Amino acid sequence: MNSRILVVFISLFLAACANPDGTHGEVGSLAWFDTASQEQIIEHFTRKCEGYGFERGSVDMAQCIADENRSVRSIRADFFN
Repeated sequence: MNSRILVVFISLFLAACANPDGTHGEVGSLAWFDTASQEQIIEHFTRKCEGYGFERGSVDMAQCIADENRSVRSIRADFFN
């Protein structure tokens, strides 16, 4: 009986930690990258690259998105190795 209560409590706690879009953690955090969809990740980098002055749909934007994504993944790999 106690294990069922614990499972319910943990489930409610974890559900409360989720962002409205279903991801976890602050946008850009390791937890967020682990739970965000590919579309959410691309949109995140698109907005970031727009802040650098790139225009949506341009070749330079695509390169910026790829570079930012690669950079974050490289940092994550270095951090966990």
